[in-house]
Parts: sequence; structure tokens; C-alpha cells
Amino acid sequence: MRHDHVWLDAGTMIGILTLDDPRAFALFEAAIRFMGGRRAEMRSHLGVMLEMMQRIWSADLPDWQRGRAVGRLREQMVRSRPNDWKAVLHILDAELGKAAAKGNFYARRGREYLADWIGGHFYNLEDIRSAEQVITDIRTGRPMRAAKKRGAKRSRA
Repeated sequence: MRHDHVWLDAGTMIGILTLDDPRAFALFEAAIRFMGGRRAEMRSHLGVMLEMMQRIWSADLPDWQRGRAVGRLREQMVRSRPNDWKAVLHILDAELGKAAAKGNFYARRGREYLADWIGGHFYNLEDIRSAEQVITDIRTGRPMRAAKKRGAKRSRA
């Protein structure tokens, strides 16, 4: 479970998730531990994430496990990126949108999942989809916790 550099692709990650082993998800989490890190080569990491967000929907897994895996990988991709996390979500959304427009059903499913997650976590989907807004937010250094959807209700304890 300790490693230096590991090469992962969507097929390998799905293979880990579909192992007949009760530790499969823990192994998956160990494998993705450095995805999207501060020193990550983001082009390749985003490519793997995009591939995963499309291929997972045809994996021999229950739907809730597919969603959990994509969610965990997405969290991992933005966790160490306090200043450009919105750009990561923007790129994922835009690339999945391009593939979906070409008729890729699984890309459409991945994009819908991402949009549901964005809305469910009170981020503004239009802001994520706007390259101009993403650039503005990166330049002003808005960290993830401060970028919540404008007008979202806050509960008082």
C-alpha cells in the first residue's frame, strides 16, 4: 500500500473496484491517493479522470458503487487544489460535454453525475461552466469553502 509513482488508467481502477475482495474499495482509495495532488501532472490526471467518468458506467458494479468511486476520485482530484479546483471541474464538465455532444452515452452520464454533484454541494453550475468566471476565481484566489453558491441557505447551530 506504499508506493512511489504508479501508472493508473481507468481500466486498472475499474479492475481494482471489481475485485472479488472485501478490500476492493480500500485498495481503490489507496491507488488514487495522489491523483490531482499539488505536484500532479494535471493533463494526464484529468485524462484518466475523464476516461474513468465514462467507463465506470458500464462496469459490473451496482450503481451506488459506481457513483461512490467517481465521487471519491473527483474529491481526490480537487482536494489538494485550493486555488484551481474550479478549473478542474470546468475541464471535466467541458470535455464530457464535448464527448456527449458526439453521442457518447457514458460521457453524458458522467456529465450528469458531475452536474448533480456540483448542484448538490451548492456550487453554482453556471459559474463552473463559465471559463471567464473560473479564470476570475483563480485570479482572486477564492478557495473551495468560500466558493459556495450565492444565496445558499446557511444553518445556525
